[in-house]
Amino acid sequence: MAWLDAAARGCVNRPAGERRVINVTVQSDERLLLTVAEAAARLGIGRTFMYQLLAAGEVASVHVGRLHKGPVSALTDYVERSSATTTANADPS
Repeated sequence: MAWLDAAARGCVNRPAGERRVINVTVQSDERLLLTVAEAAARLGIGRTFMYQLLAAGEVASVHVGRLHKGPVSALTDYVERSSATTTANADPS
């Protein structure tokens, strides 16, 4: 059974002429609207917290049918406002 474990990890000896093919697709992300999960991932926060920011009006959103979508520009605005607030609170002068 040790060979089965090695095969599962991809550690199986391959014949000299056999190649492993890995397909990779790279796409540029030029979309203007992101789903809540995508917006949260881009900000590095959780989906629940992203919904809280949307509900509080901290991040602008649009509705496309039943979906909540976040404009990329709204994420940028939120980060800039948050950075300005953090800098202002940290500056004692």
